[in-house]
Amino acid sequence: GMGIGDAAGTGEAGLKDGEAHVPWQVVLRRYVGRIMERRPVFGRPPRRFPDMVGIIPGWGRFASNPKVMAVIDTSGSMSEPMLADISAELGLMSQRYEVTVVECDVAVHAVYPYRPISEVHGRGGTSFLEPLAADFLRKQGPDLVVYFTDGYGPAPANPPSVPVIWCITEGGVTPAKWGQEIRMKEPNFGPHVPNSGPPGPKIGPVPCGIPRHTA
Repeated sequence: GMGIGDAAGTGEAGLKDGEAHVPWQVVLRRYVGRIMERRPVFGRPPRRFPDMVGIIPGWGRFASNPKVMAVIDTSGSMSEPMLADISAELGLMSQRYEVTVVECDVAVHAVYPYRPISEVHGRGGTSFLEPLAADFLRKQGPDLVVYFTDGYGPAPANPPSVPVIWCITEGGVTPAKWGQEIRMKEPNFGPHVPNSGPPGPKIGPVPCGIPRHTA
């Protein structure tokens, strides 16, 4: 599993000034926790720390298992390391929620209970219409939709009845005027490696008298 410190460095280096230094995974967990708190079937949150429901595992018990529908845009804009990060995050999410994965480009191609995602089969264009259509949502019954995409494609004009979190890949665009939006950072060396540049010499104590050469 992943320790608390493992993701500490991801997403920090190389960001423009003023951008949040928080990994997208952390932001997503906060949003999901907040949205799930508002579910009417929720058990009572811990009285002293109601804000921590959904952030600290095991807090916030549900009368029914909350369902997350994770839609992955398979149009080819998703790199393998990004997909690995998404898969790992959905794996964590599936420990607390019922996670259904939907693979979609212009149409829905696969719907299955979460399992580690090693590859998705992209086919070209993108449309957000089918997975967010009322009848599809009624059939799947999610409490929340998390949509992983670069944002290029038509979205419904009006928000669906279910909360939507858009997780937008680097260089992507805002797909709709509604929904929460999280900007994802392209991982450099696969999932959860807090490295921001090429592996350099290990930084250790500098021996006395030997000048350090910087490239």
